[in-house]
Amino acid sequence: IKNSLNDLKSEKINFTAEFNFTEISKNFKVQQIIEKAHDKKMNGIFEIDSNKVITGGLDFTIKIWQEKDNKFQEIKIIKSICGAICCMIQMNDGNLMTSAANNSNINIWVRQGEDNFVVKQSLSSHTKAVASLAQLENGMIISGGLDMLIIIWDKDSSGNYIEKQRIKDKKPIIIVKGLQNNKFAFASDSKIRIMMQTKAQIEMPKNVELNKKNTNELDDVFDDLDFDQNVDYEKDEENKFTICYRLTKHVGRIRCFLELKNGYLLTGAGDAFGKKDRNIIVWKPNDLNGYFYVQTLSGHLSDINDLILLKDGRVASCSKDRTIRIWKSFIKEEKNNQKVMQFQIDEILSEYQHGIYEMCQLKDGRIFSSSSEFSIVIWKDRKFLPYC
Repeated sequence: IKNSLNDLKSEKINFTAEFNFTEISKNFKVQQIIEKAHDKKMNGIFEIDSNKVITGGLDFTIKIWQEKDNKFQEIKIIKSICGAICCMIQMNDGNLMTSAANNSNINIWVRQGEDNFVVKQSLSSHTKAVASLAQLENGMIISGGLDMLIIIWDKDSSGNYIEKQRIKDKKPIIIVKGLQNNKFAFASDSKIRIMMQTKAQIEMPKNVELNKKNTNELDDVFDDLDFDQNVDYEKDEENKFTICYRLTKHVGRIRCFLELKNGYLLTGAGDAFGKKDRNIIVWKPNDLNGYFYVQTLSGHLSDINDLILLKDGRVASCSKDRTIRIWKSFIKEEKNNQKVMQFQIDEILSEYQHGIYEMCQLKDGRIFSSSSEFSIVIWKDRKFLPYC
């Protein structure tokens, strides 16, 4: 796909009069801006200890930031000898996993000492850059690459990760996301596919009428994907990911996922394929392990880059339109007496003048975000800390 890899690199947007916002932020204000935190785009930002944040960038560095004298400062630079950081996630055990933009390797970094990480293992089954990584609750790793492959990795008896299964799509994989109960979602275009680790066929409940509304066009995985026939899974047949459900409301490219604790799924998209899609769609899980369409959240004026759940239960979305929007949930009762969770806008954070790409929330409530200008923007929540 044209521009697939460009989506992973720095993007700039020409602002027009369309990008004028009335700020309705009640709680969050910019506390600090770290200009040029990296020399190129950041891909990965999260808290590793209390008030200690780690970032990875296309500038071949991983950096650790710590608060000193009420300001976050760079305290450690780790050179990535494995390549430019294309994707970086925190693993279940607190270690790091990265992929490189200039090669096809996945690297697992283990923490040594308080502020250092070293590569323990490299995984090299992909043939092009790995755009996205995820880890399931059971420890399995999911990687999605520009080679149109999804690879599932699991530990062997020695504790090293080995390839267990590969799935071939028809387009480069842009995003993978681990879900509850060891499922995962992925997207290569406007469709979202949900994968489950089972070989059982779907059994429809007798009291469920199968129509477009309540099945949401659930499709068997073999309609869209080809499983690699060159890998022998005969001894591990029960553990194959074999079923996929497809969610098809978006028209642009899927850019981010967020699963809530109650199983609701939020998906954000960006313009692609000649169509505008700057929406967040809310999906409710149903009895078939599929999803109902619930609601479309609009308001962003450019691609939606990230979605996170805040500690107070609200959802934050960020965009190239220079804003973070915070949405609060409410319960709506449908005509059939079923209750569904919906969202409405609660705050718009628009103090910063550049596109926002990625976010994480610290334990004390502050939001860290990375920008299109390679800067870090720190937002303070006055409900958690006094604002000065």
